[in-house]
Amino acid sequence: MIAPNKQNLIILKNQQKTTQNGYKLLKEKRAGLIMYFLELSKKGKILEKKISEDYSNNLTNSFNQMSRYDISDLNARLATPPTVTVGVHKKRVSGVIIDLIDVNISSKPRPFLKKQVQSVLTNFSGSLPSFIELIQLKLNCKHIADEILKTSRQIANLEKKIESTAKDIKYIKSILSDKENLEKGILMKLFL
Repeated sequence: MIAPNKQNLIILKNQQKTTQNGYKLLKEKRAGLIMYFLELSKKGKILEKKISEDYSNNLTNSFNQMSRYDISDLNARLATPPTVTVGVHKKRVSGVIIDLIDVNISSKPRPFLKKQVQSVLTNFSGSLPSFIELIQLKLNCKHIADEILKTSRQIANLEKKIESTAKDIKYIKSILSDKENLEKGILMKLFL
């Protein structure tokens, strides 16, 4: 237990003020993270729906068209690979570092391929960045969710600390009040 004197009372009051400020900041951080998490998850759901619709429409047709060709002949004709550029950027959101990936795929038109095959390849190369973006969104959501849980634990710890400090302050105030009343009583007896 803390010694009940005025110096410790001042120290505890300053601690309580600092702890309450930290508590307020952590609650704001958690609220901001939750809002950003919801924004990312909404964006992910929209992207997932778009990818699902694109592939349900195009994938079956693409496989039917591609299945008509000899695979070894098609591989020989696709010898020139597409150009892929990947850029990774980091962004800090309330203490969480998330990755932002930019993927650009450009394939040169291959005049020796039929238009149907060329369109299938173009559709696939156009949708691959969407897959990568969706994966990255899911990873970023996981990082942010972990940080939200960590912040919630910190908030709970600060709540306990605030309660403990408030009890200690109340205890010291009651002891100091009793001492002051005792001193007043002694002084009154001496002067009467």
